[in-house]
Amino acid sequence: MKSKIFKIIFILSFMPYVYILCSILFGRYTLNGIELKGIERLLKNIASTFQYEIFVPIIPTCLTFQMCYIFRRKTKIMFMCSFIPCIFVLLLGLQYAFFGGRFIGDTLYYGLEGFEIGILCGFIYYFMVFPILPICLIFQIGYIIIELKNRKNSLKEKSV
Repeated sequence: MKSKIFKIIFILSFMPYVYILCSILFGRYTLNGIELKGIERLLKNIASTFQYEIFVPIIPTCLTFQMCYIFRRKTKIMFMCSFIPCIFVLLLGLQYAFFGGRFIGDTLYYGLEGFEIGILCGFIYYFMVFPILPICLIFQIGYIIIELKNRKNSLKEKSV
């Protein structure tokens, strides 16, 4: 029963990708009140999708769950997959550094200040609004503790 539920969740976790593809292919984009057509519309939709929808916490959450489900028997790979949300936070910081970002006010920050604000916003969002980072952090700490215990036990067995 438990594995069937996880398999269903695994299949449903691909739905955000379908939404992103649909928004890129079928979304409307207007510039100064004129609706764009053809490749120009597609490029603007790709840019706006990457800028606003990729960093929504559901994408790193689904990707992390998918990778952990695929590698559920290999804990070392699962440990590495638990860093996926951290990578998204870094990507958000880079996005704010290059494209600018606002934080409490109207000032648009670029460069190092934008990167810092992007990291801060990413951690706030992924910690408080959608708590994927604490879950991954708990898993990482548990994995490290178990690995240290296993190494300590294996050293004791070798020395005896």
